[in-house]
Amino acid sequence: MGKSKEFVKYRLKGVLLGLSFIIIFFYTYSGIIGKNFLILDILSFIISIIICEYITLKYILTFNQITSKEFIFSILIWCILLLCFIVFTFYPIHIGLFKDPITNGYGII
Repeated sequence: MGKSKEFVKYRLKGVLLGLSFIIIFFYTYSGIIGKNFLILDILSFIISIIICEYITLKYILTFNQITSKEFIFSILIWCILLLCFIVFTFYPIHIGLFKDPITNGYGII
């Protein structure tokens, strides 16, 4: 059970860094250039996957033992991310991050 606990914790760290990279990269380059490009969006996604996998692999290879509290906290954060995904899909905040550029609407409802 020890290695699976480590995987959950370190995968969470990798995913959070990968998600953060996509958002930071997109708003940085589109703010500087003034528009967005599909190739850069795809490239940011690929880089975020590499970051996610690298961070996860780096930490798992160290074979650090984590405590039950860290494992439970990691599971809690995963559940919060899932809940945020569901809520913001149907009831997004009215900011540019969630705006559909085609319909100028928010969410899928």
